[in-house]
Amino acid sequence: MLPVGIEIGASSIKAVELTKQKDIFFVSSYSQIPSPNGGMASDNETDLELIAEVLKKTWGELKTKNRAVAIAIDQSLVFTRVLEMPEMTDVELASSINWEAEEYIPLPLNQVRLEWQIMNRKVTDNGEKRMDVLLIAVPRVLVNKYHKIAENARLELKILEPESVSIMRTLKLFKLDNGYNIIVNFGDKKTDILVNSAGTISFVRSIPSGGKSLTRAISAGLHITDEQAENYKIAYGFDKTKLNSAIYNVMMPVFDMIIQEIKRAIIFQQNKDLNKPLSALILCGAGSNIPDINVVLSNAFEMEIFTADPFSVIKPAHPNMKITSIANQKFLVPTGLAMNEI
Repeated sequence: MLPVGIEIGASSIKAVELTKQKDIFFVSSYSQIPSPNGGMASDNETDLELIAEVLKKTWGELKTKNRAVAIAIDQSLVFTRVLEMPEMTDVELASSINWEAEEYIPLPLNQVRLEWQIMNRKVTDNGEKRMDVLLIAVPRVLVNKYHKIAENARLELKILEPESVSIMRTLKLFKLDNGYNIIVNFGDKKTDILVNSAGTISFVRSIPSGGKSLTRAISAGLHITDEQAENYKIAYGFDKTKLNSAIYNVMMPVFDMIIQEIKRAIIFQQNKDLNKPLSALILCGAGSNIPDINVVLSNAFEMEIFTADPFSVIKPAHPNMKITSIANQKFLVPTGLAMNEI
């Protein structure tokens, strides 16, 4: 059985339901409704109740009887680290992981839910056996929020996982090569940068800058309202030929900070593994459909930018079902969630 995949984002709540036949996934339904203000970062009970109400409506639009859901945890609210450790058994790792976690997790361990996953086993040039371990720590307060929201929405929360894990699962559908890829999940309020090395996560970083940061830059630079600035961003984006490059010029200083963070991720991976070339830069998220954003990234990294639209590889479950082709890369996270088996 597959759960309904749900992403509670800063700008919208997105849901995807899939079916599976002989290892092939099909889209049964999908939905997107604007999120209430506050989001998962809020501790206000009223904000959480509003999220539950919107979640009910989102689920209702799917027209499904499946109440089992998998929900993504906002990556910026999760402590994630990839550790390189000597090879050991699962039992040995379980007994030693807390010692490792205490060094990297900025909260007492009794305040977080700690999980880990062996991503890769390898042998170094000098013959030493090592392994990469993905360490994930989620504040228990946050876990309780997600469970309460699901309960208030009358849904059964079966799986709770970071956005990065969901993205990596969806990317398996695209059958990328054996090099490494940089994934840029460009959202409204933050940007997640991931390194996908041979199908495993080797780097995760979340920065508090996204599409809304560009909107504020336009508003301040052109002395217009945020609403007007948002409309300009959506209409013209990074197109230098529009408005004498005015929009481009005020957005680029903000976006360049994101570009520099991506370059740091590339340097990190190159230093870690000199033999694997960068094969692709993959763009997804709510802000990834800004006009000419792929052109800016292509110029910065001198390579073609791949926009990850999950519905280009997962076909409709019903012949009469229509899937729009506008900004479907927004659904990368909920699609990965819906691919879980429960």
